[in-house]
Amino acid sequence: MEEARRLDASDELLEAAALYEEAIRCESTDLSVYLDLAVLYFVLLDFGEVHARGLPRTFQDEAWNRVRELLAEAESRFGPNADVAFWKRYINFAYLGDPFSEHDCRVLCAKAESLDPHFFLFAATQGKESREEATRLLAVVESGETARKRYVRSVLKSPALRFGPSPAPNL
Repeated sequence: MEEARRLDASDELLEAAALYEEAIRCESTDLSVYLDLAVLYFVLLDFGEVHARGLPRTFQDEAWNRVRELLAEAESRFGPNADVAFWKRYINFAYLGDPFSEHDCRVLCAKAESLDPHFFLFAATQGKESREEATRLLAVVESGETARKRYVRSVLKSPALRFGPSPAPNL
């Protein structure tokens, strides 16, 4: 498991995925491993990642199926969980364009064990909601040790979501 995390931190995502998969098969892993691997596959579905890494269409199909399987396995293994529900909803929103309302996210934020859902609520409301939680979450993900942390960090640090007052536009 330590090697999977090291490879993930080094952005060697395909190698990390193989070791995460092995850990899930062989070890008693916690929920974070399932979420880290599901988001790692989700990140690899990004158009830029696909082309930068030269990933074939067959890999993309397998990765998409594996994202869904991992989240279903996590729910089956750990029971109903707001963090799993959040990532299911968010990934379907981001990848498929499925609806995911701020209201639905608020419900998940209230039930989640992690701060993860707050990055979406913060972004969806242009920083009007979950600012305190997003600030705490940014401190957690700043290290970028996993694809999941790097992804969340990239959303929270996007120029459109500056923490603090927005600068005056250059005209």
